[in-house]
Amino acid sequence: MPFAVVNTVEKGQSMFCYCPENWIEDDEVLWWPPRNLEKKVIMDDSSIRGEGWTNQSCEVKFRGVSRESAMDIVGVLVRSNTDNEEEAEEEISSDDNGGVAENQISGNDILLSDSILQSLVPVSKEDFQLLTERVSNMEQKQDQMLKQISEMMTMMHNLTKSHADLLQESADGFWILGDSLLVWDFRKQFVKLQSEYGVSPFVRIRVENRKSAPHDGIIVIDEGEVSLPSKMFYRLSPRHEIIEGFKILLRDVAILMGVVHDRAKQFAEDIFNYEKRIVNTINVTQQNDDREINREITLGSVMKIAPSLPLLDIITTLYPNSRVTENTIVLVRDLEVLRSMSIVVATTDLQVLNMYLVWSLIRRYLPFISRDYRIAAEEFEKKVYGFREPPPKWYFCTKLVRDWMDFGVDALRENPQLIVVHQKDTTQESKVFFSEKFTIDRDSQNDELVKMIFYHLRNELKESVNGDGRISDSLRTYISDHLSAIALQIGIPDDATHRDEFVNNYYTDFTPQRLYFLNNLRHRWKFIKARMEAKLTNQTRAEKLIDVLYPLTEEEDQRFVQFHPGLNTIVVSRKALRRPYFHQNYPISINFARIGKDFIQTIVHAIKFYQESHSRVNTTYRSASSAENKIINDAFKCYTKRFFYDKTSIPTEAKTKLYVDVESNRILVRAFKSFLRHADQNSPIYDSTVADSTTFDDFGLRNRLRQPGLRIYDENQLLVLTQLQRYCGLEDPNAYDRIKVFMEMEFPRKEIFQILWHFVPELSNALSCDHVDIEECGDVL
Repeated sequence: MPFAVVNTVEKGQSMFCYCPENWIEDDEVLWWPPRNLEKKVIMDDSSIRGEGWTNQSCEVKFRGVSRESAMDIVGVLVRSNTDNEEEAEEEISSDDNGGVAENQISGNDILLSDSILQSLVPVSKEDFQLLTERVSNMEQKQDQMLKQISEMMTMMHNLTKSHADLLQESADGFWILGDSLLVWDFRKQFVKLQSEYGVSPFVRIRVENRKSAPHDGIIVIDEGEVSLPSKMFYRLSPRHEIIEGFKILLRDVAILMGVVHDRAKQFAEDIFNYEKRIVNTINVTQQNDDREINREITLGSVMKIAPSLPLLDIITTLYPNSRVTENTIVLVRDLEVLRSMSIVVATTDLQVLNMYLVWSLIRRYLPFISRDYRIAAEEFEKKVYGFREPPPKWYFCTKLVRDWMDFGVDALRENPQLIVVHQKDTTQESKVFFSEKFTIDRDSQNDELVKMIFYHLRNELKESVNGDGRISDSLRTYISDHLSAIALQIGIPDDATHRDEFVNNYYTDFTPQRLYFLNNLRHRWKFIKARMEAKLTNQTRAEKLIDVLYPLTEEEDQRFVQFHPGLNTIVVSRKALRRPYFHQNYPISINFARIGKDFIQTIVHAIKFYQESHSRVNTTYRSASSAENKIINDAFKCYTKRFFYDKTSIPTEAKTKLYVDVESNRILVRAFKSFLRHADQNSPIYDSTVADSTTFDDFGLRNRLRQPGLRIYDENQLLVLTQLQRYCGLEDPNAYDRIKVFMEMEFPRKEIFQILWHFVPELSNALSCDHVDIEECGDVL
């Protein structure tokens, strides 16, 4: 028998509770068990009243709901009762399936949440309490969406919605295990999974900037997602703790969905073995060095190469306003891998395909559904990362709001005029509070110092390119011309922050819902699709820079300094220009070591892009030659000979990051010395946008006064100490260090420290360290 939600009055206070329906008599009397029986019978929907039960008047709010839904409804009513009980009741209504109806808010309403301010504004506990009071009274366009998400986060951690409800509402058309598949249409469900939920098994479709001119947006087809964080894990022994942990996760999820134990174990084995087959197929295909990668080709030609994948249907559903046809040019990362995925799909039984699509959907939702599923996922993460406590709720909430509303928050910080305080709270105290908290570190001189550092580094790298005799004259000229024209954008463009319409329009396609946070994942994906499709249109300069500065997916680069190839512009977030990372009053050696290192890495990536763009003479671009691979592997072997890595298993991306890291530190030391010479001679930075009225004296770069504790170091020593500070840590060695390079495409910090110490002599020389075993490797860059 289903459950009901009722309202009673106890000691003059309104109370909400849930109970089996047969505890209610004539819709107005609630029978309640003795205290010693309460916990036992409240969960049993077949329990009936007996001796010792008491009764009281009640008002029935909802009938015919499941126990999980009843618990959720009570939670919402209790939280809302202190403000407005009637408003909360309007939010919740029974549906035919015993669920709860949704209540949407306008996508043009954005709200500044207390959790955002706590994490992004340096405030004391007392200030935060005051801030929370102010936020609760705020009512303006730029604020409501953020507060809505914050409230939903609190509710989400109390939800216990079953996954059966999730599949029933979100994935109609799928069967779990054992049901008839006679009418199941793989192509239809595969398109739905990609277009409505952003789940990408077998193949992933995105929009990126074109490598060649005119550097506009192009649809990219790449290999799909797999469950384990790295494809390397599928090569581990079946008894390895990560593999066993993954199978336990699969088994537990199946059991929570109602599958019996033995079949759940078989489900886990089938999913793991199928994903292993997919990964092995990709690895074998990628062993061919002569295959075509990054090929621009018509979509119709791609469909002939991969006929089992409904690519046209997926793309037209993802980007309905772009008029995609078979003649549309798309970019395929690896044609042979795409062909092999089509073969895998064509040779797979429908039952396995169905199970795999179901699992792919569940995997995307795992961090956001009920506690039992999240606990199962956390247990698996312990196998991968080692023992660690799950992050607190506030961390999850603030991280999610940052991920989803990063641009909105920064827009409020860069232009506090977008914040409008409620008319009931227009006191001078409130205005001063927000003005102080949002204008901290907004010193205009910061920008001029950043320009000085950037253009000096640009000039240094340009001189290095012009003086390198190993590259052709045409390539040297091509790179030099592009470096001369490269621009710098600091923060969000003014035309985006000075008008609240821009920010509101940006979030037009994002409509958060209040009750079930789970449903917001679909709306979030709808927003991401709309932003990606916008790249296929004629965007404004501001829109292009915001897209590169605020990536929407985890696959994109999340750095604070980014390069936009179409605009030939480097854009730096103001997050990187705030204390404690950067400030104009810090010693120049500290500022140079921090933001300067970020600039060098980004400019090096820009130079690599120029080289690739120059090389794309033909319509095809083949994988790296054997000679190039040999140079890369030899250099990697040289750098890591103190450690034990299999050079053939390390991802190329991780190797590239290591090379760029080493060379960036070497370039930084040399560039800083020349920068100090410019400052001492008071000579301007050539070919820069720094104002003529700005001089080195404006920042104290000629006197270079410092606090007493730092005076024992000269400028070069302080620069090196700040550089090495990036790689210092107190972490004990653990198993995760051995797999970090596969998970994050980065080597452990202590290993990078060792490589820098032995292969960048400028660092140890600056600190006058003796007995350092200096070594040299080939110049891969």
